[in-house]
Amino acid sequence: MTVKIADIRHLNDLENYEGEWDTLIQKCPGSVHTQSYAWINAFLRYSLHPEEKWICLLAYKYGELVAVYPLLINRRIGFRGFYFQTFKTPYERFHTIRVDGLMLPGHESILELLVNYLRRSFKAFPLIHIPGITSFSCSMLYFKNDPRNLDFYKKPDGAENFITLPESHQVYLSNLKSIFKKKMHRRFRKLENRAEISVITRDIRRTNEENLEIFKQIENSGWKGDRKTSIKSRPGNSELYLSATNKFYEKGWIRWSFLEANGETIAARLFTRINSLTVSWKTAYREDHSVFAPSKILFYKCIEDFYACGEMGEINFMNVKSWFKDWNVNERSLYKITVFPRSFFLSPLIKLYLRIKYK
Repeated sequence: MTVKIADIRHLNDLENYEGEWDTLIQKCPGSVHTQSYAWINAFLRYSLHPEEKWICLLAYKYGELVAVYPLLINRRIGFRGFYFQTFKTPYERFHTIRVDGLMLPGHESILELLVNYLRRSFKAFPLIHIPGITSFSCSMLYFKNDPRNLDFYKKPDGAENFITLPESHQVYLSNLKSIFKKKMHRRFRKLENRAEISVITRDIRRTNEENLEIFKQIENSGWKGDRKTSIKSRPGNSELYLSATNKFYEKGWIRWSFLEANGETIAARLFTRINSLTVSWKTAYREDHSVFAPSKILFYKCIEDFYACGEMGEINFMNVKSWFKDWNVNERSLYKITVFPRSFFLSPLIKLYLRIKYK
């Protein structure tokens, strides 16, 4: 197999690969926005400390981009003549999921070439930490296909809820509990009796920047602002989200949705959609309207809109919460893995060390 690897370590150089990266992600079923050029570029630009270093490896087969593997360069330990070099995918539990590499289906064996490249380039034994990924993520798939030259350590790393939309909206509604549907309709009627209601899905009236600003204000007004977990309260996150969502907006990957009462926005949801996967990424609501559950009302209407627009497939919530159960969700396990070259002597020692570390 003729594979060439491009080694990128500067943002200006990374910009040259945006188009090819976008083409690749649309060929990879199950990929999400946090694996896109738009997000990785924004993350590296706004979420890293000045002293943090990174590397992005891009693999080409016969001139076609078939793999992208962005990594943060972490600790280097050892002694003269032998070093361990650790790496981590650009992951932050607050806003990212599945930040594995991207590999064209059927090309998972390229992972061996990338790990070997890191070993030669850094003159050290590489260990790549990859948290929060699914069993069908490309790095996991490599180890399901009779791996020979790489080894790994795996442990559970939480889970994610998701909905697989059936063939029709009526079928989906029929699977929801009657008491939940009655409660939703009752809340909506009560809200309508108090105010003039407007539901805006996939908003295009305003610019992306305007929609993001509205969302940030609502999110920061409630408990997320108090706990300093809102976009607005975390340093660098406003720039991160603006940069990424502007790109998503250009590519048609973003869905802004709002619920308004007497012209005031009382709930907002941010979705992304790549291929047939929709991610319910961020949600916010005015707490003085919480008795009406405005965020749930909006989500109920958004599902109706997905059917109307033919956007079937999966809706992923990124995490697990007890209140997601109302929507007839499924649960999928996530894993944290560490990938390293297979070694008769080192592999057992590394696994023992990681087992103790993550105990």
